[in-house]
Amino acid sequence: MTDRSFEGLNDDTRRRLAELVASLDGAALATDTGEGWSVATVLAHLAYWDRHVMACWRGVGDRLTPEEWPDTMAETVNDAIEPFLAAIPGPVSAALVLEAAAEIDALVAGLSDMAVDTVRAEGQGWMLDAWDHRVEHITQIERGLGRA
Repeated sequence: MTDRSFEGLNDDTRRRLAELVASLDGAALATDTGEGWSVATVLAHLAYWDRHVMACWRGVGDRLTPEEWPDTMAETVNDAIEPFLAAIPGPVSAALVLEAAAEIDALVAGLSDMAVDTVRAEGQGWMLDAWDHRVEHITQIERGLGRA
């Protein structure tokens, strides 16, 4: 039987993210979370990666095979995109992150069991588990705001 627990975890962290975003004002969005990233930059980062995973899935859909999984080169991408993310106004980052979270959660929830099982069998859970990445950065934001 296909483990679809990621759907509930994605939903839970999307709601947690929405609550966090609703609590942020301009000063909070500008707060440094470490390594030169502001709260707004972290939100834009999350929005980017959710959109990246959506693009991966939309490119191949349920026909995804291990040979087609993209090499994300996460650290290189993060380093290259950071100045662009930092240039996005905080309120725009807040809107983008919620929109992207809703879209990726809906997309992966609609995948066939075969696609989910294949991704899990090949150890590519990042293609389903948006919740895991969100928890990491929600915690980063809360810590930066002194809420953790």
